[in-house]
Amino acid sequence: MKAKFAHTALLPGLEVPGAVLRPFAGEQLMLLRAESQAGSLLAVHEQITLVVSGRLGRSGSS
Repeated sequence: MKAKFAHTALLPGLEVPGAVLRPFAGEQLMLLRAESQAGSLLAVHEQITLVVSGRLGRSGSS
């Protein structure tokens, strides 16, 4: 199987307060690349979250 890839940083983005969202959909994949500013609070509700740089923190609620 030949490897396929995409440069998600080059995708058009939707700017929301504190972040840029870059959605991508392929034949067998749906992905949302979220780039947030340091200290921003974003809802993480995806099935899998991969942090490329920085870190995720939790808000006060559980």
